[in-house]
Parts: sequence; C-alpha cells; structure tokens
Amino acid sequence: MMMVDFGKDQQFLFPFEIIESMSILKNYLPASSRASVMITAKSQNLFQPPVTAWAHLKRFYMEEGKHYLLTNIPRGALDGNEADSGRVQKIYDTCKELQLALSQVHRFINALNISLNEASRRVT
Repeated sequence: MMMVDFGKDQQFLFPFEIIESMSILKNYLPASSRASVMITAKSQNLFQPPVTAWAHLKRFYMEEGKHYLLTNIPRGALDGNEADSGRVQKIYDTCKELQLALSQVHRFINALNISLNEASRRVT
C-alpha cells in the first residue's frame, strides 16, 4: 500500500477511473477524513454504502464531446479551419467518450498553452 504524507491540514482528492470491481480498491481507500475519493465506473451496480455522495454521469456523445473541446480550449490553440474538427475527432476517439479524459485533455492544453494540433499529436 502506498503511503503519502499530505500534512496535518491538507485535504486531497484520490481519483480512480474506470473501476470494474470495488475489491480492487480495498487497499487504496484512505482512512483520513480529509480525503475525498472520486471513482468512475461503467456499471452503477458497483456502488453500495458507505458512499456519501454519487452522481450518474452520462457519457459524452461524439458531437457533445467535440463541442466541449472546441468551445472550452483557448481560441489561440485553434487553427480556425476543418483541421480542428479532425484533431478533436482523433482526441475524442482516443478518450473513448470518457468525460474525465476529455476534461484532462482540455486542462492539458490550457496548462501547457499548446495548440490543438500539438495536443492531438501528444494524446493520440
């Protein structure tokens, strides 16, 4: 089990994406009340008490996912032509409709201040 010291008053988020079985997590769930755990899964049947809050996130359909990226990344990252749509399509295909993955690509583009072309090259 991995142990990390976050300090006395530090809160932290522990994300797990696409979990297929809750038993996989038994050695990784933090005992601290300062921790928030985010778990995504394809099956809603995995979640049982003591879950304190949960939401069913529907997948992004292709047009929604492409629209999300094209409207949320900086205008300077776009070429402003049809190539942008093709690059977003490649990213969408790589992320396989996963909201968190698409969101991370968006944050990746913003954090590194790179173009959609460069992000597409790195991600796909």
